[in-house]
Amino acid sequence: MDESEFDFGIIKQSGGLVSHDFKFKYLGDAPLSVTGTPTSCACTEAKISQKTIKKDDEITLTVIFDPNLHEEPDGVFFKTVTVLTNPKLEKQPEFKIWVQIDLDLGANAYKLKASHDDNTKLTK
Repeated sequence: MDESEFDFGIIKQSGGLVSHDFKFKYLGDAPLSVTGTPTSCACTEAKISQKTIKKDDEITLTVIFDPNLHEEPDGVFFKTVTVLTNPKLEKQPEFKIWVQIDLDLGANAYKLKASHDDNTKLTK
């Protein structure tokens, strides 16, 4: 893969969704089936360009981040996306986005007001 991390820098809470495309090439011999792309948080979503991958296929993983879903840590923080496959790879590909949010709307503007569990969202 060309990159496994991307830094959005400082983004405005009011700016809406931001996304980044990670591109990579599969070099293995056995075909793979993508079974999921779980994210570390509900504010992050991932979409993969194809579910079945063969040798030399070039794949795009689009990671989307919502800076106004819920309260985030102060300063710079990261979220992760893992690509799960069948058969399972020895080292599952993991991608990381870095971000810092300018709270131009304020803490009362978050879409999600109730408490949430960041480890429950799976995106396929």
